[in-house]
Amino acid sequence: MQIKLYINNTMLDATKDMVGAIDNSDFSVEHIVVVPDKFSLQMEKLILRTMKNKALFNVRVVGLTALAIDILDKLNVKCDILTSGESLLLTEQAIENVKDQLKTLSKSSISFCHEINKIISQLKSSLVSAEELNEKAAGITGAKYHDLSLIYNEYQRLHAGRFDANERLNLLSEMLKESDVLKNTKLYFAQFDSFTKEGYALIRNIVRASLEVSVSIAEPLSLGNDYIYEKDSFDKMLSISQELGAMLEVRKGQQKMQAQKLAIVRGLYSYEKVKCTNEGYYTLFSANNLTEEVEGVAKIIYNLVSRGLSYKDVAVMVSDVNKYQTLIENVFLKYDFPVYIDSVTTADKTILGNAILSLFDVVIHGYSSEKLLGIFNNILLGVNEELTARCQKYDVEGKGKFKKYVSSDFNYSWVFDEVEKATSTIEYSNLIRKLCSELKDSFNYLMQNLEEKTYIKEKNINIQMFDIVNETLDLIDKYKFDSLSLSDYIKKFKLLLSFKQVSTVPTFADGILVGDATTSSLLDSKVLIILGSQSLPIMASDNGLLSDDDIKLNFADKKIEPTIRMINRRNRFKLFNLLTLAKDKLILTYQVTNDEGKKTELPAFITSLNNIFDAISIKLSSFSLFNANSVSEVKLAIGCRKNFVDEYFSKIREEDSKRYQLEKELPFIDLKIEKNKILVNAKELYFYKERIRVTQLEQYFVCPFKHFACYGLELKEKEDTQFDVKDFGNICHRGAELFVKEYMKRDKVHVETFVEQNFMKIIKDELLEEKLDANNEKASLLRYIKNQLRVLLYDILRELDCSAFKPKYIEMKFDNMTLGDKNKIKMIGKADRIDVCDDYFRILDYKTGKTGNLLKELYYGNKLQLFLYQKTAKALLNKRPAGVFYFNAKYDYAKNDEDKVVLKGLVENDDNIIEKIDTTIEQKSKSRIASISLSADEKKGRYKGSAIAKERLSVYEEYAQRVADKAVDEIAEGYIEPKPNEEGCKYCKYFSICQFENLQGKRTSEKIGDFK
Repeated sequence: MQIKLYINNTMLDATKDMVGAIDNSDFSVEHIVVVPDKFSLQMEKLILRTMKNKALFNVRVVGLTALAIDILDKLNVKCDILTSGESLLLTEQAIENVKDQLKTLSKSSISFCHEINKIISQLKSSLVSAEELNEKAAGITGAKYHDLSLIYNEYQRLHAGRFDANERLNLLSEMLKESDVLKNTKLYFAQFDSFTKEGYALIRNIVRASLEVSVSIAEPLSLGNDYIYEKDSFDKMLSISQELGAMLEVRKGQQKMQAQKLAIVRGLYSYEKVKCTNEGYYTLFSANNLTEEVEGVAKIIYNLVSRGLSYKDVAVMVSDVNKYQTLIENVFLKYDFPVYIDSVTTADKTILGNAILSLFDVVIHGYSSEKLLGIFNNILLGVNEELTARCQKYDVEGKGKFKKYVSSDFNYSWVFDEVEKATSTIEYSNLIRKLCSELKDSFNYLMQNLEEKTYIKEKNINIQMFDIVNETLDLIDKYKFDSLSLSDYIKKFKLLLSFKQVSTVPTFADGILVGDATTSSLLDSKVLIILGSQSLPIMASDNGLLSDDDIKLNFADKKIEPTIRMINRRNRFKLFNLLTLAKDKLILTYQVTNDEGKKTELPAFITSLNNIFDAISIKLSSFSLFNANSVSEVKLAIGCRKNFVDEYFSKIREEDSKRYQLEKELPFIDLKIEKNKILVNAKELYFYKERIRVTQLEQYFVCPFKHFACYGLELKEKEDTQFDVKDFGNICHRGAELFVKEYMKRDKVHVETFVEQNFMKIIKDELLEEKLDANNEKASLLRYIKNQLRVLLYDILRELDCSAFKPKYIEMKFDNMTLGDKNKIKMIGKADRIDVCDDYFRILDYKTGKTGNLLKELYYGNKLQLFLYQKTAKALLNKRPAGVFYFNAKYDYAKNDEDKVVLKGLVENDDNIIEKIDTTIEQKSKSRIASISLSADEKKGRYKGSAIAKERLSVYEEYAQRVADKAVDEIAEGYIEPKPNEEGCKYCKYFSICQFENLQGKRTSEKIGDFK
């Protein structure tokens, strides 16, 4: 008997030491490496990478469960093992049998049964029997132990002669006492941060029965953070060796690691102050939301791979894999990344499982429109566009409307009819069996489709489902209750499906591993990226059925483990180990606000890393993939564009250690701009043929440097091949243009007919066919776009019906205004729509994005367009301005159409004009289309509202020209200072060049002057 302990400061380093020492040259000896179940694949890779002798025929990797099954099989021990689902249902039956004797634990839901089942497993792993629970404990704790003891005993009685997972390990432990099955076997326990009492009992008998047992143990390098380590592994193994008289050998690994990793090992969570030069090793990024976080990380990975890294060199860990998985799959697909997501796919989340649960959820939730739209778009139930449109058109909510408008044309309405008649477990189960039978053909067609598209993993996951559903139904029927509500039945059915894991192994060699930061296993990786860092480590709250205080009140010699405190320490230790796995780069991202919109407080481990490396966060929104892929190419692009003098930029070395110390492959680099060279060539640089567009002027007032990067350097992001918000805006603009042109010809246009006849033409006009074809959800996306276009056109029609103003000019071009006091630059532009009525005209601009306060935006120079167009149109049309408006073309949720204001802007303060803008205002007392209503105090004016201009419109247009003149002169003088307004940096693609926020502090808007 021999025990070897391999000790190093991290779990992986200790494991490497142990695996590297395996000598399998003696073919008569079997070597078994025992790991947590999720580490099996990683351990096989580590053995191939680390073990001296690469011949592996007498070395194998198993999980603890597989080890038990294997040895019991060799011992020819046959035992009837309870599945996790059956164990749960036995717990439910046990609670039902003793419920009349329970003092406090009297709930009957399946979720409650699940919690009790986990506590029983916890008691067993702590070697605590039902009789050893302290029923005499004070207060409510004693009552809990009384109830648990009753349920525990009844549970044991119900499965007499059968074994659950805990009892299988105990059986193995007992059988090894009298067996020599392991006499020529060496076992290696790796990646276990600790063992349960049950686990140590098993190891004790394995030591007695085997040739040698090795265990890898992590030990702190610094006393400053030793409190995060588990301390019992060494002591327990020492105790076992003394008890059995086994030889104990302790091997401490050499501390061979790079400076940055050593600093993390010594300084993370440590009372000791540790400092280390960064040298591009650690970077912290912030994001405004989940989407920005994942998109930004995808751009970083794209950049790294384009500079020579393999996909397998990048590992991505997330705080919650269920929260991130779908978005990561969609975004990474856009970049064509091969990715393996290390998440457990359970049967309830498969195609069949989702379809069954979705149908029954409709009844449970009272035929809600959300649930109905879900089943009408379910891929297995048959996507039904017509029913989706009908559901939206008639606002189908509730059983009555469903029966009236939808039921007769939905193929699975019979399910709803039959389930409402069912009352027992058997009836619900038989209904699901009948549904599965009808879905079989559709399911087989889908599986064939997945195979043809080479989605082999998805097919392999889903193909198992009919057998799993039947097994689950048989199990439920076996432990049936005669009377059961549909809601309780479906909760039970869903929970049992969630116990069935249907995941498969990765099917490629070079791919990005995405896993859960708390549960997934990982070897060291060149680049480690951790998303959702604000939520790490995962900390359990002490509000379960058994709190830490309850556990303390059990008998002192019968401790129940793990406590909540132990669980939280282990999660913190797992995060600590994870952070030490980055070889070249450790990149962390966090969201600046939580789900409630409150500012995120950085967790202690990030604060610790920032202190170690003197780092601060960078905004992910600043990371862009420009056509110029690096700083040197940006320089080259500038030199080639206008034959300007050599280079505008020279790289400066970072001297301030608190600034970003990133390596060359990431394009976050400080640039020194030679302004005198820009000044000489400014007019040529910015004003092509001495012309300027209004949008360029507005960009200048957002930020002069942003204007320089956009219009001077002409830096553009790589073209996005996916459909985005800009494309949606283009469709709305084009649709509105064609619709109003049609209206001008006939004065009456039917929206539904127009959309059906013109929708695909609009898509083609905007060159969006290829983007849509590349979208996996093309049909759903087209339905959404078409619906939004309908909403916009109905709004246009409603607005035209309410107004005396009628469209006269569409996409009217302007080039008759000159801007600049010192420089004469011609302004060019195009108005979406100009309407006229008598001697008046108004200008409309369609907006699918945020419009904001027009007057405030004008004041700061951000919205000049409408007023400059007004001034130039007044000269061309020889009419008086009545108003300038943004037409709200984005989808607004309102109680009804009349609550939605579509014109956002300013109207001349003239009763005659206001009444022409909305001819219905007298009858309604409130405008249906603009923010105007009748005034209660006619002394202050007949009308009131934010849309009524406080000054003459001519005052605003003159102000807009003064502002534009000033901007043109400043641009011509080469002014490019990063001076953004409050919103200027929010989504700026050029932040990586100017880095304004961290250099100059808070941004503020600057008032340009007074209107008068």
